[in-house]
Amino acid sequence: MQRQALRSESEEEAWVRRREPPGAGRVRASAALGWRFLLLYLAAHSALQPALIALQEGEEEERSGKADFICRRFPVPVIALVLLTVLILALILGIIVQAVTQSKASVDSSPRPPPSDPCADGWIWYRRKCYFFSEDSRDWDTAQSFCTSHKASLAHIETRQELDFTIHRKGRSDHWIGLRREQGQPWRWTDGSEFNNTFSISQEPGCAYLTDGSVRSANCLMYRNWICTQPEQHRF
Repeated sequence: MQRQALRSESEEEAWVRRREPPGAGRVRASAALGWRFLLLYLAAHSALQPALIALQEGEEEERSGKADFICRRFPVPVIALVLLTVLILALILGIIVQAVTQSKASVDSSPRPPPSDPCADGWIWYRRKCYFFSEDSRDWDTAQSFCTSHKASLAHIETRQELDFTIHRKGRSDHWIGLRREQGQPWRWTDGSEFNNTFSISQEPGCAYLTDGSVRSANCLMYRNWICTQPEQHRF
C-alpha cells in the first residue's frame, strides 16, 4: 500500500510538471532570486538599524545647528550602504512584478489539456480517438454514412495496439472497418490514404472487417456490425 501511494504521488508530480506552461521554470527561478534579495535586504536592514537611528538623531542635531556632527558620525561607507539597500529593495520589487506578469501570461496562453474522456455517450476513448462499436448490422456504405453523420469514419486503425484494442472490444460479432479495395487497386482507407500493411489482409477486392483475431475481406453489400473512429481534433 505504501509503495503504491509513493508511486501515485510521483506520477502525480510528473503529470503536474508536464502540464506546466512554457517558461514556468524561469518564473520559479526569478521568484527564488527575488526571495534571496529580500532576505539580503532584511539582513542589511537589521545591520543598519543602529546607523539609521543615529542618523535620525544627527538630523535633529543638525536642525539645532550642529551639522558637523553628521560628518563625524556617518562616514561615506555608511551612506553608501543606505543607498545600496534602497537599490536592492527596488530590484526586488522589479523582479517580483516581472515574475507575476510572466506567470499570468503563461497561464493565459497555455493550451488547456483535453478532458480524460471527451467522447460522447456510447463512444469509448482510447489513444486520442473516440470509438463507436455498433450493436446492429448494415452494409459497408451504410455503416460509413452513419460514421460520417457523427463527424467520424469507419475505423482507421493505424497501429497494432489499436488493432488489438478493437478486436478485444468488439466481442464475438464481425465488424466493418474503414478499408476498401477496388479491382486492381490497393487497399485504401476512407480518407483515400493507402494501407501501409500494419496487419495482414487478403488481396481480394471488397471491404475489410474484423473477425476473431484477424482482418478479412468480404463483399461490401453484406451486413455486419461496424466500428467508427473519431480523431481527437474533432468534437461532437
